[in-house]
Amino acid sequence: FHYNDNILPSGYLGVDLFFIISGFIITRQLSLIKIEKISEYLFYFYNSRYKRIFPALTVFLILTLLLLIYTNQLNSTQLRTGAFSMVGLSNVYLMFIENDYFGIKKTFNVFNHTWSLGVEQQFYFFIPFIYFFLNKTKEKKLFWLLVLTLLSFGMYIYLLNNIVIQYYSIITRLWQLMIGSLGFYLLNGYSIKIKPIWTKLAFLIVIICFFIDNDYKNILSPMVCLTGMIVV
Repeated sequence: FHYNDNILPSGYLGVDLFFIISGFIITRQLSLIKIEKISEYLFYFYNSRYKRIFPALTVFLILTLLLLIYTNQLNSTQLRTGAFSMVGLSNVYLMFIENDYFGIKKTFNVFNHTWSLGVEQQFYFFIPFIYFFLNKTKEKKLFWLLVLTLLSFGMYIYLLNNIVIQYYSIITRLWQLMIGSLGFYLLNGYSIKIKPIWTKLAFLIVIICFFIDNDYKNILSPMVCLTGMIVV
């Protein structure tokens, strides 16, 4: 999609799938933490996330900045986006300057893609608390997961005409991460099994969506997320 959007007109949906997979994996990691004290629970989780993200992110930022300086392409927008990505807020900065992701060719920003990492990091800020305090009651956990998912999806629909906020905001992206969480919870909490034929069909639907014109992105995104949960 980034090389030539005519090849896969809706290739950007890979990010939607990434959020589902991430929600599933993070929920699984939280379920494996058997610590009763919340301070130790949070330290264990955030320490693992720090080791996973920041060393690679730091190397990427330094090398890219050096290349931008060497090729004389560094500007203030790129510099600020890179700086905000270190604290998980590049998506917020891009919203603030009203950077249209689908207009990236007009205002190229080499750090533009760190927005998804910002959404991820903001997800990390509150999801451990939800699982820690609701860990002992299945029904309450499922209820609040569904509430968060539906509220976020409602905001996604409400902001259809504001592509910048809808694309970058954790509020309008949370439902995708939560679908992954719900998938893990239903699989492990209720032992729901899906026949392989339905998984293959869901995978085929996801692949087909990548080839559909991206003018239908507001329809394709929910479709990919729901079928993606089955694939995951």
